[in-house]
Amino acid sequence: MDGMSFKDGNKTNTFTKFMKGCEKRMGRTVKQDAALSVELLLQIMKNLDDELCGEDIHLTRAREIILIGSFLLIGFCDALHGNEVFLVESTTLCKYIDKGQHHKSPHVVVPLMG
Repeated sequence: MDGMSFKDGNKTNTFTKFMKGCEKRMGRTVKQDAALSVELLLQIMKNLDDELCGEDIHLTRAREIILIGSFLLIGFCDALHGNEVFLVESTTLCKYIDKGQHHKSPHVVVPLMG
């Protein structure tokens, strides 16, 4: 590559094949991450609540619904990204929920590990 600039280096046969292979595997469609709207979150929560209030719900499924709803609400309200929601310290969260409910201005403190 004597005398070639970086700009010229991306026109080599090897790089061209690499880019064609990437495009073949990944395609060209770009999908930006879209934020969850408040309306959509409320609809999801309503659907979860309807299922939770159902007559024949198993305890395991009820726990799953509560965890999913908590995950969505905590992530949305705290503006957490990806795995950050998993850093919520659940034992302390339960204590803080009880304290927050009986406060003059009801609130919840969401404790994070680390």
